[in-house]
Amino acid sequence: MKKLLFIIVFIATVGLFLIGMKPKINPFVSAFDKDGYVTFSGNGINFLFDTGANITLLYADTVPESFYPFMQADAKDIAGNDFSVKKYFSFYTCLGNIEGNLWTVVLLPRRFQWQHIHGVIGTDMIDRCNWLLDFEKGTISNVHPFVSGTPDMVLRYKKERGLYYVEEMELNGVKCSHILIDTGYDRSDFLLPKQDIEQMSDACFLKKDTCYGFADTGNEISIYEVAQGEVNQMQFKNVTLATLASRRTMGISFLKRFSQVVLDTRKQEIKCYCLKE
Repeated sequence: MKKLLFIIVFIATVGLFLIGMKPKINPFVSAFDKDGYVTFSGNGINFLFDTGANITLLYADTVPESFYPFMQADAKDIAGNDFSVKKYFSFYTCLGNIEGNLWTVVLLPRRFQWQHIHGVIGTDMIDRCNWLLDFEKGTISNVHPFVSGTPDMVLRYKKERGLYYVEEMELNGVKCSHILIDTGYDRSDFLLPKQDIEQMSDACFLKKDTCYGFADTGNEISIYEVAQGEVNQMQFKNVTLATLASRRTMGISFLKRFSQVVLDTRKQEIKCYCLKE
């Protein structure tokens, strides 16, 4: 009886402690390769900054120190693949150069690891603060995520299952809806259903490529190019469009057309400054 009472008191104490804690990521600045993905790189570990993932993921064959089994969950990658995952929890930890409390992560075996990426920081962590992506300097920061002046473009998004969707956007005269903002996708400016691209008479086939999910061998995609593209009545050169089922996605390649991008998770806005074209 005393043991049961102790367990109840312990659980209640931990619960009250967690309620009083605010999830956070400590302030920091991280450099990334301006020609590659936006990553957090430190202590030999690289995490992908990925708004196309609603979970934070580690490629590891063993459970990292300070993490404990938490719960089972369902996940979906960019290719639409569904899979069941096991989540792990940590009160406070530092992975690479990212330090914060109340981590919840999913583990995938290292055989699924790709390129130099050791893990993925998803929107469950990204939502904790605002971010400045500086493509001129090649840095990402949550220290002073502000840019003075008026943005060239503002994208307002809504959240669905933790992911960021722009409700409406016009691409080369075609009205598109429910566009996912995915900073982890870089094969083209946009992913669109084939019927959207077929409505653009000036879209020319460019090449075949492969789009990878969290844990698959890749899906073949066709990439098209519009020499003089238009996005929400703004002009852009050589806009690339790829086909993948019925998904509509804006990738990091489009955001890189600007010098600085502020992700305001409080107002649910993406502010793009200083178009480089």
